[in-house]
Amino acid sequence: MLMLKRTLSLLIVAAIIIPPQAAFAFSPTSQYLVETAMTYYSMGCYQEALHEFNKALLVDPENADAQYYISKINATNEMVGSSRSAVIAEMLDAQEGAASQKRVQASREEIVNRQLAEFSRRPGSEAAPSGRGAQHAGEEGLSGQQVSDYATISGEYQAAMGVRSPDEFIWKEANADLNERNYRILFSDTRYNTFDPAIYDRLRFIIDTKPQSVSDGLLTAHTNLTIDPWSFTGKSDKFTVTGAGGDAVEVELKYWSNTGRTINEIYNTLRNGDGLALPEIKVIDGMTSPTTVTSTFKNTFTIPSQKIDRTFMPIREFWLDYKEESLSFRFFPMGFQDQALTSDDPLNVSNHHTWWEESPWLADWKPGQLNAGATPVDFTKGQWDDSLAFYTRDSDGVRLTALRGGTLAYDGIDFKLRSTIASPKNLWADYDQFETYAAATRMTYDLLYNVGIGFTHAGHYGFNESNLDGLNNVFSLDGKMEPIVGTKFVIQAATSESSYDLSDDVYETHKSGQAYFVSMVNRWPSEDLYEQDYGAVRRSQDEAWFLKSRLRAVRMAQGFDATLSNYSQTRDDEYWSRHISFRKHPLYIYTGLTKPMKFEDIEAFAIGDGIDSGRSVVSWRLEGEKKIFDHYLKGLFDVRNVHNSQTGRFIENVARLQMEYPVTDKLMTKFLGIRHNLHKTTAGVDPFIYNEDLDAYVVNSSIVGGQDPSLGTVSVGLEYQVNEMVAVNTVYEHTNDSTVATDNYPRGLFNDSSYTTYVENGKVYREAIPFLYSQQYFPLPPYDYFDIYKFGFSFQPTPQLEFYLDLAMNQFKEAGQIDDNMNHYGLEIAYVPTAKLSFLFKYVYSRWIDMLMLNATGERIFEWHNNFFLETRYKMEKDAELIFDYGVGGITPLGSSTYDPFGGSLAVLDTQHIFRLYYRKRF
Repeated sequence: MLMLKRTLSLLIVAAIIIPPQAAFAFSPTSQYLVETAMTYYSMGCYQEALHEFNKALLVDPENADAQYYISKINATNEMVGSSRSAVIAEMLDAQEGAASQKRVQASREEIVNRQLAEFSRRPGSEAAPSGRGAQHAGEEGLSGQQVSDYATISGEYQAAMGVRSPDEFIWKEANADLNERNYRILFSDTRYNTFDPAIYDRLRFIIDTKPQSVSDGLLTAHTNLTIDPWSFTGKSDKFTVTGAGGDAVEVELKYWSNTGRTINEIYNTLRNGDGLALPEIKVIDGMTSPTTVTSTFKNTFTIPSQKIDRTFMPIREFWLDYKEESLSFRFFPMGFQDQALTSDDPLNVSNHHTWWEESPWLADWKPGQLNAGATPVDFTKGQWDDSLAFYTRDSDGVRLTALRGGTLAYDGIDFKLRSTIASPKNLWADYDQFETYAAATRMTYDLLYNVGIGFTHAGHYGFNESNLDGLNNVFSLDGKMEPIVGTKFVIQAATSESSYDLSDDVYETHKSGQAYFVSMVNRWPSEDLYEQDYGAVRRSQDEAWFLKSRLRAVRMAQGFDATLSNYSQTRDDEYWSRHISFRKHPLYIYTGLTKPMKFEDIEAFAIGDGIDSGRSVVSWRLEGEKKIFDHYLKGLFDVRNVHNSQTGRFIENVARLQMEYPVTDKLMTKFLGIRHNLHKTTAGVDPFIYNEDLDAYVVNSSIVGGQDPSLGTVSVGLEYQVNEMVAVNTVYEHTNDSTVATDNYPRGLFNDSSYTTYVENGKVYREAIPFLYSQQYFPLPPYDYFDIYKFGFSFQPTPQLEFYLDLAMNQFKEAGQIDDNMNHYGLEIAYVPTAKLSFLFKYVYSRWIDMLMLNATGERIFEWHNNFFLETRYKMEKDAELIFDYGVGGITPLGSSTYDPFGGSLAVLDTQHIFRLYYRKRF
């Protein structure tokens, strides 16, 4: 009966959103996006059209109309860009001539757009076609599928099942957290063979209304209705459990359908501040089983059986857009983290984070707690807690914590504004529960064609029982100027004010700090840089050489606190950027309909910038390309010097040189050199593993003071295409980097935490102390050098068949399965007999240390592991495929930090005897 009510509720929601006449007349979203783009194109709004055409390609990469018009617009842009500087200079000279009588201020965007329109009207340029009737030579016109006057509907369907043993049938088992490197790899039953089975059914409808005229603007709506295991959640009532040794804890068990269990959470007790780690508890017939847990202080708590009240929430996204010529507004009652405002100020004080992290906008405020039973009485400070936001992802890596709010945007000729306010909602929060708010506003104004200023505000507000308890505000001013073409200066000054635990007059705290940013960007040959980010500055096809540089000086005070941004991950290099790789997926058949994030999307995060609170950074980057003997030599030099912004103490200096040159059409060569100098070690403090919540490096009792923890790497590699069938590659690496270049894996798994108290302004506070143990089994400063040898051999006897053999010999034998630097022999066979049918076979013979035995006894036992993986894909039609998997091959969503993006990692080491069958269809 309950399910019937839920189904009827879903149908009612759909009926409200979709007008009756639109219910059975729809076309793929890509076609709607093409039509929207054509509307912009016919109006001469080429950048808006390009944006919509690109969105259409994301939905349907084979859309011929989108491809044609993107190439057409890009060609026009290139023609404009090639003479853009001259045009601007000519028009500005004309303006300066008139300025003696009357000063004229024209925006650069207005000049360029005017000239773009002029190019489009030149002789020989064809008139912009209008709407649906557009057709170009050799191609068919727009799709003849039915399109409603009101909406388009697209979506996907997935059905899955699995068999782990003759008597174990699986129809639902999924948890993205099983792909993470955490305690499970050491202490779970499966240990280093922990993986997400990702077996689940899904039905998704994407509903987009067509623009409807409302007064002088257009109104559209977007809805994402998804029915999958993450749509079904539940929770118990809050209840209090008393421990056997006294003290008590208030608990709310949280259930989700993808595991059929409650989630594992950590709770603090009410009086002593003890810690309690709840396990995952199986839910049967809506009830949990009694569970006994031992706390950090060795107290025993028995969690009684609890009833789980279930909830069905199919709406993942819903928003309304209202757009006028320059003004737009979006109201999103439910949205993903991409609704957060990402400010484009130099420091990105709103929504700055690395590629795999959740948005800081998803964090909830966790109020402080008075530990009245402690002796003496102490207080645990409140904090912005992102633990649930990180944990709750589906098997595609999509963050499931929602944002609720609205965005106002104004795009004028010289003035631009965007402002967003939102509140996060985790999977188990009631919809009317608003305890945290995030707000950000970004304004920019072009004073002249080459001078602009900007203002940014980012605010974070947390409540405790309707009382404002946590408050963070960041205000900044910035400016940019391009005094000569090809040289741009950027400056910014920001200040933050934070007040926490305001609902407790005794323990409230306050802090403030400033941040300063100065940068100079150059490009040779000279080209206009005013509107371009540094990463977007690239060599044009007709240039024989190209060079760009960036000089930066940044200072962030220790008290600078921008809680809507996170700098602790982007300040360091990504581990995979410290190696050379030639890997590529054989025949690119791994993903089928599921397209992963491209490497180009995360490449900008490869090299750290050193910027964070309490740091002063001076950095310089020089990169470019030079044509030598018909091939381009590419090079990058990057150096950053970091000191403590308060004491001036040296922290680190990181220098990198990387080069790439195709000696011939068949031979590619690469070089990578890194020198990472650090301050001498402090006894008992790890020099690399950092806890961002405490803004401190973790405790490591094995570290001896006064040692040099500096790192160095020299690596060379080459890839030679012998002929059309045979290619080989090899990499040699000489390094002592067993920490940063391995993402501190596996030694970082040996961690725990305890508590300590400290006195601040006469009051006693408590904080966690994260620490590492068993570190004596891993390299310690000063780190010894070791060698890594990698070899790859590709044999493609026919276009449909490819063999790839690879091996790695690593003297650092503890290197694990996060990338292909682990000691192993591997074979991959990809076979695509027809356009619809493909096979992938993967076998890896790897050698790794038994970490559990190492931790328990100190004995170093190296074991060999065999992993077989087989995948078959049958493309039944353009948008439907059938997939059969045996075992686990290490292919996981790229939106995770766990594995490298080059496809050489392994989720498991041993063959998993699990069969999985998927049917996927998009419509």
